Amino acid sequence: MSIRQTLLHVPTFPDPARDQLLEGAVAIAALLGSALTAQVPQLDSDPSSFRPMMGGFVADYMQVMAEIAADSEKNAGKACEKLTELCGRKKVALDLRRGLTRLNMPVQELVDLARLHDLTIFPAPGPETLDYRLIHAAIFQSGRPSLFLPAGRPLIRPGRVVVGWDFSREAARALKDALPLLALADEIHFVTVTDEKDIGATTTATDLEKFMRAHGLSFNHHRMQSRSATIASCLFRGAEEIGADLLVMGAYGHSRLSEFILGGATLGVLNNPPLPLLLSH
Repeated sequence: MSIRQTLLHVPTFPDPARDQLLEGAVAIAALLGSALTAQVPQLDSDPSSFRPMMGGFVADYMQVMAEIAADSEKNAGKACEKLTELCGRKKVALDLRRGLTRLNMPVQELVDLARLHDLTIFPAPGPETLDYRLIHAAIFQSGRPSLFLPAGRPLIRPGRVVVGWDFSREAARALKDALPLLALADEIHFVTVTDEKDIGATTTATDLEKFMRAHGLSFNHHRMQSRSATIASCLFRGAEEIGADLLVMGAYGHSRLSEFILGGATLGVLNNPPLPLLLSH
């Protein structure tokens, strides 16, 4: 598998996309030899697109939303200019998808685009920053891996990569999807938390080594005990001790009324991750 088409989701409201996000996405695309599609949703200034949930059109509310829409338009323009400049400098083919959207952006457009790309890049979400509906949709409906870039930790090159490994289907999918990035790494470290759940695999570390060797890769395998800590904190601790530039793990979910919702471990790593994070389901 190679990554030839990368999708970047560029938020324009309520806050603009950070330059680090744009620079990181272009750097990754250049490193992988990938083209970059930037989805730049701009809030529609038509009042009907942000009708209040209850009541009529309130003057103060409408004024605030009009200002947010104006800021969104300005942020979209700046992001498109910055991406054009960066991609020109790095010789990355760029496809800008700038379009109007409602306050609650429909997820289907993102899902449809992601399905026809090899990788989707997001800013890492904080408690109040990114719409988790988009994250759910990208992870569970697109069939593609998602890469989350936190503020202050751009992924210019994956020198050291940590793979969260528990022999599960989700971990295997994440490993396979991450191979193009692992091929660029100087060091690969697998981290298995041994006392959090019954792994119950019939395969062994020797089988894992055989698989990695077939792809021309070597790795170190670390086994950790959670000691009642969360999986997220264990993986973050392991990544910090190793000095990792990227954490790779499977995205776990629970079925609820025919819809997948993020599992506890996945929510834990997604909430303000301290390093770039690749998730795949």
